[in-house]
Amino acid sequence: MLVVAMIPVGAAAAAGEYTPIGSVTPVAGTGSTISSTTGAAPTWSVEFGYQAASLPKINLTLGGANEAVRYIDENGQLTNLTSDVTLWKDSDGNPAPFQFYVYEDNTYAASSILYTINWTMKAFATDATVQTAKMDGGKYTGVVDNTAHTIEFTVPVGYVAGAGIVLTLTDSNATTTPTAATTALTLTNAGITVGTNKMVC
Repeated sequence: MLVVAMIPVGAAAAAGEYTPIGSVTPVAGTGSTISSTTGAAPTWSVEFGYQAASLPKINLTLGGANEAVRYIDENGQLTNLTSDVTLWKDSDGNPAPFQFYVYEDNTYAASSILYTINWTMKAFATDATVQTAKMDGGKYTGVVDNTAHTIEFTVPVGYVAGAGIVLTLTDSNATTTPTAATTALTLTNAGITVGTNKMVC
């Protein structure tokens, strides 16, 4: 019996036939740490700084000028990498590995072995550093002592509490310093003695 096998013209080469030029490096952004494990299927572990409102993003730098990347997206489809990719979580709410192939060029004919980036995110810090303290709409600036955990304001004799204190904080696990201040305290006249020109919060 004669068996004829049909091979599609232009079929993609088997994974692993291409060896990337130079290094393949994840780009994870400020506040992130990256470690790598080399072997038959190189992997990286990335820990992102805490981000309250969004999932982190990943990108790659390649050694070859003409090289291209396709990654396995959230739906299991090979997708061309053209810009930063927002990572996702699996159905159990755990960070899903980011897996990709490097190709010799954008004809996507010859691909590398499968690469994997495993990722986590730092938890929200339980402590923070006070950067600035402003009172009454910025009229008064406090002297911050993060070691003693005090903020000292100098105010006029007979001061009447106004619009409260606004603090700018840095979370040690965050990716960036918050640009928007956080209203932390509302003042009343309680504890302010007429004739004294200092108050400590």
